[in-house]
Amino acid sequence: MRNRFLFALLICTCMQAQNAIDVYESTFKLKGTDEVNFFFGFAENDNIVLNFEEINGKEVKEVEVLETSGSSKFMDYKTTKIENKNIFVNDKGVYEFRFKNSAVKGRICKIKIQRIPGSAETAKFNTNWKWKTTFDTTYVAYTQDSLVGYDTIRYTERTKDLKNKRIEEIELCNKFVTLKSEGLIIGNNPRDFVPISLPQNEVYELQTKQVIGWAYWIGCGRESENFFSKNKDMIAGLAQITIGTTSPLAAFAIGQVPNLFVPDGDGTPVRYAITNVPNRDYFLRGLQYRAFDSGFGKGGYKRFIDKNLCQGTYFICLQNESTFNKLDVNVKAVAVREICEYAYVNHPRIRVSPRYVSKQTESESTQNSKHQCITFQKRNSYGFRFYFNNIIKNYPAGVTHETLETRDYLFFKINFVFPFFKPIFVISV
Repeated sequence: MRNRFLFALLICTCMQAQNAIDVYESTFKLKGTDEVNFFFGFAENDNIVLNFEEINGKEVKEVEVLETSGSSKFMDYKTTKIENKNIFVNDKGVYEFRFKNSAVKGRICKIKIQRIPGSAETAKFNTNWKWKTTFDTTYVAYTQDSLVGYDTIRYTERTKDLKNKRIEEIELCNKFVTLKSEGLIIGNNPRDFVPISLPQNEVYELQTKQVIGWAYWIGCGRESENFFSKNKDMIAGLAQITIGTTSPLAAFAIGQVPNLFVPDGDGTPVRYAITNVPNRDYFLRGLQYRAFDSGFGKGGYKRFIDKNLCQGTYFICLQNESTFNKLDVNVKAVAVREICEYAYVNHPRIRVSPRYVSKQTESESTQNSKHQCITFQKRNSYGFRFYFNNIIKNYPAGVTHETLETRDYLFFKINFVFPFFKPIFVISV
């Protein structure tokens, strides 16, 4: 009787190790040109049992089982049904079950995933998994300069310094121009011009000469000179103090005087324009022209300080629009040139330079990555009650807990793990 009891206990243990355990069973819709993935954890030496079926008998392009590393353990192409496909698990990990549909229409799929534990120890293995974040820290060595002090260096620097700057007035034109009347005499030309040639800029090693502005003034009639004399009286004291010249036109050219006097009252007016060579010719022929400045009246004036207009030759074009009377026009033009004088001078200098020492150091860089891992496994405990209950269920009818207890049997569990069962020794006292 004792031997029969022990044999039943061993058979029960072996059957427990070999029974397939349901992991997942479901019916799902695989949409057109879509892919569905399932992930489950398996213990070492497990056997995966895969059953798959397309309800309507239509093909599914790919059914594949992959390891955590990405290597394929099983793959079937254009299949409608898979029955009891066994896949052996070499190492504990998370396995991916991939179902891919390349057709436009969807598929209704039914799957059942089971596992046969490799040993009784893994019978209650938890197939759930979770994402685990790991951190990888690397250290990169590099050289860093560290400030340890400053060095003071005394030296002499030779520079070209400005020693003197003065203003020079250059008279470009100061004369009367007589314009004929249009009249009735054939060949009379009531137009004329006065050329204005500006001095060129000069650059030497220790001196520069640069035109910084020029201006013109026009007055009609011989009496216009009296009006220009009023300009001289206006700046008699101002010009000597501020710009070093007594010319009112020079003072106006560089902005020291805002306005100038011109003739007024009755008299023959003049049409005038400041042009270049091509437009001078157009003016003389009575054609349309462009001008840098123009006007019509008893007098006028204008200054130019743009660097582009302070070099070259320009023309003051004049026209008498009177039919019978000739016209005398007073034309004045002045350029102002700035003269700068330099000298080489030695200057004592102090330069403070930082002093560094190179030393080796390292920087820390941490990168995180996510991977799938098995969830925490509760340790299996096959104690007295587990085996005692299994013995009662598989023992002949009429045997109960009380029956066994009255026979004074003691059960001892020996923690020896064999490939497919855990032996239990029953000792009688």
